[in-house]
Amino acid sequence: MIAKELIKISDINSRSEHDKNYLNALAKEINCPIENLQSIVGLDELKDILKTLNFDNFNPQSENYIANLHTHTIFSDGAATVEDILNEAQLRAKKYGNNFLIGINDHDTLNSAKETAKLIGKNPEKYKNLRIVIAVEPCFKYENKKLLKCPIPFDCLIYCINPFDKVLNEFFDKYTNKNRDYIKLIFQKANNRWNINANYKDACDYHCLIKTGGSSGFFKFNRHYLESLLDEKNIFYSPVEMVELFKRFSLNQNFRVTLATPNINDARIAVNKSGYGEIGLAHPALVEFNPKADTIFDFKSNTNLGENLNYDTVLSEFLKDCNFELVELNYQYPQKLITAYPDITHFIEIINSTCLHMNVIPTGGTDSHGGNFGKILSGRY
Repeated sequence: MIAKELIKISDINSRSEHDKNYLNALAKEINCPIENLQSIVGLDELKDILKTLNFDNFNPQSENYIANLHTHTIFSDGAATVEDILNEAQLRAKKYGNNFLIGINDHDTLNSAKETAKLIGKNPEKYKNLRIVIAVEPCFKYENKKLLKCPIPFDCLIYCINPFDKVLNEFFDKYTNKNRDYIKLIFQKANNRWNINANYKDACDYHCLIKTGGSSGFFKFNRHYLESLLDEKNIFYSPVEMVELFKRFSLNQNFRVTLATPNINDARIAVNKSGYGEIGLAHPALVEFNPKADTIFDFKSNTNLGENLNYDTVLSEFLKDCNFELVELNYQYPQKLITAYPDITHFIEIINSTCLHMNVIPTGGTDSHGGNFGKILSGRY
């Protein structure tokens, strides 16, 4: 059985100065007493909590499941609202007699983070059994010509952010707006070429991650939208023509890194300037070192690797070079993904071995995307 109060609600006055300043900054933005934000976790406290947790604590199939720091809402590619996730986490906390650690991390948008903070500020008693991490999941790029021929995209999780901070908002707006501008130019060319009516509003309705403007699939989903319009009208197009539309604004083979995708080092500068937050690495075994046209996870070829390098070496060197303090070592990789790509288990071993010799704090989550109430936090979908 779960040990009672493994995740404790600490008094605000007992927290570090950094964490108290963080809560004060949030309270000021949403105009509520700092006491209302007692359930929100600051970075120092989060690191202390994570050091006490293990893989089972992040596993929905375990009786010791008390933490999920990777969930999504309708603000990006989730089916649940922010309130749905918080309500289910609170229900689970009361049912099993332990506080629940929950994080909401939408792709490339701060909207759900803002809503989370506001909901907690207005309803502190309702969510008194939760430890809440205000977060976001952006896509950044990594460049290292000694390891990789072209830049690669990878997802990060920025924990304990102030989503109202001007610097952070300007950083996100800059790259997401640029991507949207690129797509509008691409649509204009496509419309002139094939006499179709491609537009950004309809594209957002076509796929939920188009609206956020930043994920590694942003160009892919827009390309599929264009292809669907052409197919509907039975208009012939060659793959080469489609590639040429996106090539101008892309930095790697499958267009998953755009000209606007931020470099991890620039992202760290922005987060540091904002005053709060720590960038961690999401689902590390799924980093796209060998991108192909429509295959995200290519663990076989060395298409994008430097000369005489293998995947094991590049993965290990990438982890060392980025030097993340927080890594999703307790990420709950779905069984169907492991079945489809069995090599993932091998790379998880490499990741764990590499991180063992680094100053890494394991985090984790299910990457929940929604479902019926009561099952939102039970798995990825």
